[in-house]
Amino acid sequence: MPINKEEQEIQTAKRAFVNARGVGNHQEEARWANLIGDMYKNRGEYVKALKWLRIDYEVSNKYLPEKQLLPTCQSIGEVYLRLHDFKHALVYQKKHLDLAKDANDLVEQQRAGTQLGRTYHEMFLKSDNDHSSIRNAKKYFKSAMKLAQTLKKNPHTNKSSFLKEYIDAHNNIGMIEMDLDNLEEAKKILTRGLEICDEEEVNADDDCRSRLHHNLGNVYMELKVWDKAQEHIKKDIRICNRIGHCQGEAKGYINLGELHYRAQKYEEANLCYQKALDLAKSMEDEDALVKEIDHNIGTVKEAMKQSASLDSLIEKSSIILAWSKHHEFAKRKKRIASELCDKEKLGDSFLLLGESYQKLRKFKKAIKWFMKSWETYKSINNVEGQALAKINIGDVLDCDGDWMGALNAFEEGYRIAVNANLPSVQLSALENMHYSHMIRFDNEEEARRLQHEIEKLKSENWEIEKEEFGSGLLL
Repeated sequence: MPINKEEQEIQTAKRAFVNARGVGNHQEEARWANLIGDMYKNRGEYVKALKWLRIDYEVSNKYLPEKQLLPTCQSIGEVYLRLHDFKHALVYQKKHLDLAKDANDLVEQQRAGTQLGRTYHEMFLKSDNDHSSIRNAKKYFKSAMKLAQTLKKNPHTNKSSFLKEYIDAHNNIGMIEMDLDNLEEAKKILTRGLEICDEEEVNADDDCRSRLHHNLGNVYMELKVWDKAQEHIKKDIRICNRIGHCQGEAKGYINLGELHYRAQKYEEANLCYQKALDLAKSMEDEDALVKEIDHNIGTVKEAMKQSASLDSLIEKSSIILAWSKHHEFAKRKKRIASELCDKEKLGDSFLLLGESYQKLRKFKKAIKWFMKSWETYKSINNVEGQALAKINIGDVLDCDGDWMGALNAFEEGYRIAVNANLPSVQLSALENMHYSHMIRFDNEEEARRLQHEIEKLKSENWEIEKEEFGSGLLL
C-alpha cells in the first residue's frame, strides 16, 4: 500500500536523522529530531512527538550551547500542554522563559510568556474556579502582549514582523476577560484584533483570524446575541477547514453544538457534536477532546429525553385537567429554560404557569405570569408570543369580572396578530372579542360585525379550517 506525502516526509526526515547521528553531527541530529517531533505534533500524534522532542532535548543539553535548548523546551512544553499534562508543561515552559531571559532574547521571552499563559488558562478551565491560575494566565499574557508590541515596533530586531504574535495577544487577553465575565471588554479587545487583521491585510484564511472568530463566537453566545455568535463560529470553522487545522475545526463544531443546545435545537446540536467527534478521532492523541465531545453528546441526549418527557407530561396534565400537576411541570420547564438562558422557552414556560394559575382560579398570579410572558416575548421581538400573552391576559380579566379590561386586551392581541399576519391568533382574538360584545356587553351590532370578520378570516385561511375540523373533510 503506497504511503502518503506526510509519511514520506517523516521517513525522509528519519533517514536524515540517522545519517546525522552516524557521522556525529549533533547539531543536525537535534534539528532533525525536533523537526520529526513537530511533524508528529501537527498530525495530533503527541506521544510520538514527545519521544522525538526528548531526543532533541537530550542531544542539545549534552552537546550543544545552552541557547539551542530554547526551541526544544518550547516544543516539549507545547506537546505536554496538548496532552493536558500541566505539571510537566510548566517545567519546560518556565525553563524556556529562564533561558530566554539569560540570553536577553525578547522573541523567545514573548513565546515563553504566551505558552505559560495558555497553560495556566487551561488549568483554570479544568478547575473549580482556580483564582491563582487565572491570575497567572493574565500576568503572562499581558507580559507577552507588551513584548509583541515592542517587537512589532522594532522589526529590525528579528526577521519576523511580530504582527501575528501581536494579534494573537489580543485574542489571549480577550479570552481571559471573557473568563472573568468582563464580556464587553472581551468583545472590544477581540474586535480590535480583527480590525488589526484588516488594517494589516492579513490573509482571510489565516489561523489568527480563526482564533479571534472562535472567541468572539463565545462572547456573543454569553451575551445572548445568537446571530452574531453563529456568524463568528461559522467563520472559525470555515477557516480551520480551509487550512487543514483539524483540532480547531473540531472545537468550532463544539461551539456550534453548544449554541444549538442553548437554543434547545437538540438534533442540530447532536449533528455538530458528531462532526466534532469524527474530526477529533481522526487525530491520534486527542483523547481529552474526544472525552469532552462524548460528554456533550450524552448531555444532549439526556436533554432531548427530558424535554420531550416534560412537554408530554404538560400536555397530558392539561387534557385530564390536573392543574396542580400542570403547574409543577410548568415550573420545571421554567427552571430548565432559565438554566439554558433561552428567552423564547422562558416566555413559553411563563404562559404555561399563567394557564395553571388561571385554571386554579388564582387570577392575580395568573396575570403576573402572563405579563412576564408578554414582557419576555417583547424583549426578543416574538410577536406571536406577545399576541397570545395579551389574549390570555384578557381571558383572566374576563374570569375575574374586569370585562372592559378583558376586551381591551383581546383587541390589543388582535392588533398585534394582524400586524404580524398570524391568522390563527387573529381568529382566537376575534372569537374572544365576539364573546365579550355578545355576552358581556349585549352589543349585537358589533357582535354581528365580528362574526362576519371571523367567517371571512376562516374562508381566506384554509389552514385554520383544517386545525378546527381536521384534515379529513370531503369537498
